[in-house]
Amino acid sequence: MLIYRTFSELLADWSRSSAPALLFGDPISSISYSELAGLIRQEAEKIRNEKAVRRLIVTDHEVRTIVAIIACAIAGCDMALADESLSDRTLAAVTKAVCPDSIHCSDRDLYEYLCENLPARQHVSALPHKK
Repeated sequence: MLIYRTFSELLADWSRSSAPALLFGDPISSISYSELAGLIRQEAEKIRNEKAVRRLIVTDHEVRTIVAIIACAIAGCDMALADESLSDRTLAAVTKAVCPDSIHCSDRDLYEYLCENLPARQHVSALPHKK
C-alpha cells in the first residue's frame, strides 16, 4: 500500500490513472482518477484565488462536493461540513457560527438563504451548481 506524504504526490499518482475513482448517478456514470485530479486542482486554484480562509460546505452526494472537500484541504482552507439533510434553520445557525468566506452548496435557493444569514458586512463567494 502506498503512503503519500503530500496531496501533490497523491494527485500526481492519480493523474496517471484512467481507473474509475467515483461511481455516481442513475444510470451509473464514473469519473477516472485522472479526471478527478484535474477537477481538484482547478477547484483548489479557485479557492486560492478567492483567498478564502473559511468555507462552509453543505454536503450532498455530488461529485463537485467531493472535489470541493479535497480541494479545500489542498488549498489550506479551513472548512466546516454540514449535511444537507439538516433543517434550513439549523444550516443557517451553522452558517452564522462559522461565518465563512465562501459557501459551497449545490442548491441555489439554499445557498441564497444561507447568504442572507451572514452579517451584512460578510462577502461570500458563490458556488451553487444546480437547483
